[in-house]
Amino acid sequence: MDPFNRAAFQALQNEARDVEFVNHTVRQGDTLQSLAQRYYGDRSRSEVIWETNQLPPNPRLVAGTMLKIPEIPGVPFIHPEARRPAPAVAPPVAVAPSAPRGEPAREEYTEVNPLLAEAREALERRDYGEALSDIDKFLAGNPGNRDGLTVKKQALYWQGKAHLAGRRYEESYRSLAQLVRLQPDYEDSAALLKQARARALEMHYREGVRLYREEKPAEAITEWRAVLELEPEHASARRNIDQAERLLKALEERRKK
Repeated sequence: MDPFNRAAFQALQNEARDVEFVNHTVRQGDTLQSLAQRYYGDRSRSEVIWETNQLPPNPRLVAGTMLKIPEIPGVPFIHPEARRPAPAVAPPVAVAPSAPRGEPAREEYTEVNPLLAEAREALERRDYGEALSDIDKFLAGNPGNRDGLTVKKQALYWQGKAHLAGRRYEESYRSLAQLVRLQPDYEDSAALLKQARARALEMHYREGVRLYREEKPAEAITEWRAVLELEPEHASARRNIDQAERLLKALEERRKK
């Protein structure tokens, strides 16, 4: 074991009574390194999880297995749902009888919500669609949950940026518009939304012009109507639709002859 991690594990043994554990159910794709990154923000801490759970060398984690993730003294968990809650001030209560002598103290576990955890992992993999699907399911049962809303805003932001970089302007606009509805001042989302909208308008308008020149007025009308969905007062798109509808009528009359 790395000396740095051995010192951490020895600290766990010396302070076993004060150490908090998180119960983690292994999912497909989990590795000790990914769990260490997720809980400690440091992949090299995987040896602490390995030693705590007495795993064989180079283990292949099996989905459904339960692992203990220990809180390393001086290294708090980085995920909010895994952090130790602040002690609450309670009124004096009657002291319960102590446990029989020799009975081991119970370890305290904090269960991480699977949907929230899966959404975070999908976000780390840059699978923004899956992250949003998981977090929407989580929020359906936990509306207004701060951690869930944070993940949703992060996923929408990075999805919007990814679509924008990939020139999928309308998809980018939809993601960023949803984000701005949640939090108008989130990062530079307002500026990105404006950029995505402008490029989506230009893309649909130019495509309509191309189709009209190829005497495909019906398809051109579809593109210009998409422009109007983004900007209802777009005068050129309205004018072009009227002209395309006249051309479409003329073409239909020509076919009848």
